[in-house]
Amino acid sequence: MGRRLSAWLNALDLVRRLVVNGLFLLIVLLLVIAMFSKREAVPDKAVLVLDPKGDIVEQLAVPGSGLTPISFAEPRQTRLRDLLRAIRTAKDDARIRLMVLDLQDMGRSSLDKLQAIRQAITDFRASGKPVVAYADHYTQGQYYLAASADRVFLHPMGLVGLTGFGLYRDYFKDAIDKLGINVRVFRAGKFKSAMEPFMRNDMSDADRQANQAWMSVLWDDYKRSIGAMRGIDPAHLQAVLDDLPAHLQQHDGSLAKLALAEKWVDQLADEQTVEDYVAGKLGLAAGQDIPRVRWRDYLRDTRPVEPAHSEPAVGIITASGVIMEGDQPPGAVGASTLSAEI
Repeated sequence: MGRRLSAWLNALDLVRRLVVNGLFLLIVLLLVIAMFSKREAVPDKAVLVLDPKGDIVEQLAVPGSGLTPISFAEPRQTRLRDLLRAIRTAKDDARIRLMVLDLQDMGRSSLDKLQAIRQAITDFRASGKPVVAYADHYTQGQYYLAASADRVFLHPMGLVGLTGFGLYRDYFKDAIDKLGINVRVFRAGKFKSAMEPFMRNDMSDADRQANQAWMSVLWDDYKRSIGAMRGIDPAHLQAVLDDLPAHLQQHDGSLAKLALAEKWVDQLADEQTVEDYVAGKLGLAAGQDIPRVRWRDYLRDTRPVEPAHSEPAVGIITASGVIMEGDQPPGAVGASTLSAEI
């Protein structure tokens, strides 16, 4: 009797496990189907919300590669060509009437990538569709893109963080000496500065001169671009930044008021005021729901069908990052990896 009861209990436990695991797998399957089938049509008379997340990159890092943690959340990197395709597609899409730049979560980006995005935004505006930018505050990279908009809004407690370009390095000579480590370096020319952190405690005059040369070119180009987009004299912009405390005193210490007075932004406003402005541009009443689509969703909805190539085609290989030996993940250029791709 005891053996029979034990057998029945084991059978019931097996059934319970099968049912529970089956329900779990069913729920997971339904969630996956819901995630991949969620594709809403782009509404008519819609606003395209351009809200890049994280750094703007040429090549997305692979989750778990050591460059980015494994996560099922939205990636904290934005691929440049995806942004450009969304903007260029929306330019000729009659459903898109206006673009909003929400740059609050945008991370770092090199100047050449910002220039490419700016040109795409400029082309979008040339189609007769307005562009609006809003943020609680702007970093230097965020502001470069915001300045390309028709109207730039800033929160009354916000700021525009223009700091110029800089380079900071760590130097280890004292630490190396205390550890009793001998460093032998062979170099040709005083501008060979890669090993200076192991030989010095500060930047050499030659390295400072070289860095100032290329950073000054970038900064001058940045100021010229801002000046052209906002109608500001680059020399005056530099003068304000060089004597920022004095200019702040003229505006009660408010960085937002300073930005408005210097025409860096067009209006100090909260988010609701910006919403009302956008609604008015679309011919809607204040407070009325604004039809909008985020650029990632728009990109999925407008993804073209890849044609079957019957003729020779051009392929593009992305090589972005430090050049290294062997196989390397995206974000670095591995000699073996790149050779195989070619």
